[in-house]
Amino acid sequence: MYKAILFDLWGTLADFRLPELENLAQAARTSIGMERWSIVRQHFLDWHRADYHHAAFLKKLLSDINLNDDEITLVTAWITYDEFTLFPETMEMLSWLKDHRIKLGLVTNSPPTSYQHFMNFGLNIYFDALSFSFKLGYLKPGKEIFDDAIEKLDVERSSVVMVGDSIDKDMEGAQNAGIDGLLIDREGTKDYPHKIRNLRELKTLLREKEQ
Repeated sequence: MYKAILFDLWGTLADFRLPELENLAQAARTSIGMERWSIVRQHFLDWHRADYHHAAFLKKLLSDINLNDDEITLVTAWITYDEFTLFPETMEMLSWLKDHRIKLGLVTNSPPTSYQHFMNFGLNIYFDALSFSFKLGYLKPGKEIFDDAIEKLDVERSSVVMVGDSIDKDMEGAQNAGIDGLLIDREGTKDYPHKIRNLRELKTLLREKEQ
């Protein structure tokens, strides 16, 4: 029986594949060019492992490459985008899980801006442990970020399952940490033996585990 569930944030609880955000990224990529854009992307990845304001991100970026004012505006709009939404069943399922006394942990590769989004969503009331990569300095699929959440939840690894939308980050990370992994594949396009299409399917999974 699972006593705790670890959730990924982006692509699992909250939707980040939004047309508006993709358009911002495309506009920045087109204006900046692929060579400089690769440097922007590397700085963005580094930001997932360090806690500093977006103004400091831009300062670090501009120490490596030159951007004109329009390009800085595009990058700033991309990294500070805040019109994200939760998937329709997210709050319902988190509430159901808490009602059934399942401990919940968040394990996410995220820059510092994600913490405010998380709080704005109101998800903090459901979680017993938060493991943000930018606070810890570790990224999935490394086991360290999973270890942090499991230690905070104070549960046996055999009673923990990780739910996420990425095979290489969430599922491989779960394997590295010695816990079960359950892929959420909303489009039904990924090849993985243990997966669900919707968070509501967790109800069936947990009921089967109880039997």
